Amino acid sequence: MNFDYLIGVRKVIALLILLAILSFALLSNLQLFRQEARLNPQFVSSDAITAYERRFEGLRKMLPPRGVVGYITDKGVTASDSEATQYFFLTQYALSPLIVIRDLNHQFVVGNSLRGAIDYEVLALSDFTLLKDFGNGVMLFKREPSPALAAAPGANPAPVYAGFHSGADCEEVYGWAWDRNQPNSPISVDIYDGNSRLATVQANLLRQDLLSAGKGDGHHGFSYALPSYLKDGHPHSILVKFAGVDLNLSNTPKPINCISAPPVYEGYHDGAQCEEVYGWAWDRNQPNSPISVDIYDGNSRLATVKASLFRQDLLRAGIGSGYYGFSYALPPSLRDGRSHSIWVKFSRTDISLGNSPKSLTCIAN
Repeated sequence: MNFDYLIGVRKVIALLILLAILSFALLSNLQLFRQEARLNPQFVSSDAITAYERRFEGLRKMLPPRGVVGYITDKGVTASDSEATQYFFLTQYALSPLIVIRDLNHQFVVGNSLRGAIDYEVLALSDFTLLKDFGNGVMLFKREPSPALAAAPGANPAPVYAGFHSGADCEEVYGWAWDRNQPNSPISVDIYDGNSRLATVQANLLRQDLLSAGKGDGHHGFSYALPSYLKDGHPHSILVKFAGVDLNLSNTPKPINCISAPPVYEGYHDGAQCEEVYGWAWDRNQPNSPISVDIYDGNSRLATVKASLFRQDLLRAGIGSGYYGFSYALPPSLRDGRSHSIWVKFSRTDISLGNSPKSLTCIAN
């Protein structure tokens, strides 16, 4: 018998046995790895639920261990309803046993920014201030208690200012401001470009959202037309302060960069019903800056409304980004059984939108 042949066969068999042992060990370790990953999600760095939970670690340290907090997410979030609901339940899971509720009627509100930014103005209207921004889309807001309005006999109460710089674009600077201790008396704001004061403007325009939020009589909005010399193609920082004091409004300053170009207005007055007046308007030369429209009953101006609501039909038609819709709730005073002619014009012009005016007759419910 050839001994060399037998030795070669034995070596092959031994090698095969060794390979089988190594394969079994590798498969066993892999199975243990999978079990460990299931039992300990931190073992798998790509686990989405664990990553979502970690976003709220800093927030958990600032909240009580139990109780109820409110919840708000991005205005106009583009997620489907099911996806938005999924994120809400994930937030509940991350903060458990703390209870998270989707409303603002709580001392603390958790902000969860998924796509863009929280609508701070909604919170400001409810007397919330930003307590901390954790820099990862997670924010904590706290409701500031309303001050007592009583004052010593013969003395005026000290002002308690609140306000919000809603926006600054190539058309106007706008927002609201009031003194909580003088709820029905308008105050003024100072508007700056950097350190240069541009104007002092009275905050006395009616805003329905202020009235609905209990901000006095609602006449605390302001609007300031941007001067043409600031439309120079250079960046500017627009700052708004309460007039006469070194105190900024919330959400200020705001950057702008505008180029002066003659406006090319387009718009349509879609309807006027007993509930609302609605349509769309834009300046083709400033597609990224929403414009405003003035709404009239005959010759009497009712309101100035920003045309910034998203409409899918405008986007499909190639009208810029589609954020040019407007809606205005008809005042109860017009539900008097008389005929009214509702006009809509491009703000600060005598140019009417297409299909305007519209006639309506409404009676109070």
